[in-house]
Amino acid sequence: MASANKRILLLDDSPGFCGKIKSYLEKSQMVVVTSSDKDFLGSEKPFDLLIHGAHTSKTHWEVCQSLTSRFPEMPTLHLGVSELCKNHICPKGTIHGHLRHLASERELLSKIKNLCRLGNLFAENKRMTH
Repeated sequence: MASANKRILLLDDSPGFCGKIKSYLEKSQMVVVTSSDKDFLGSEKPFDLLIHGAHTSKTHWEVCQSLTSRFPEMPTLHLGVSELCKNHICPKGTIHGHLRHLASERELLSKIKNLCRLGNLFAENKRMTH
């Protein structure tokens, strides 16, 4: 699966972390939108992936809940600082994954590609059965 032109929404408390991840994903030809890009809430179509973190502070909790309820087929990836993130209650799409902040760039990119691919398959299957 080509990662080019995949639309990724990245929501986290840390501007430095978001900037680093955004830069890395853009090098992989992905279009990355962060909370500083004010236009993201008006999107009429789901992103290819919602990456979210910071659920202790719940900074973007309402945005994540709104997007996952509007677009339940949109894959989601929760970034956490420990293994406890796997059990964290957070807004989730039908296809959801967890990854630690300390994961390698290669591991992050692999997880993103897999979630996007599964999301595409899920959406295609839904279109074919409805």
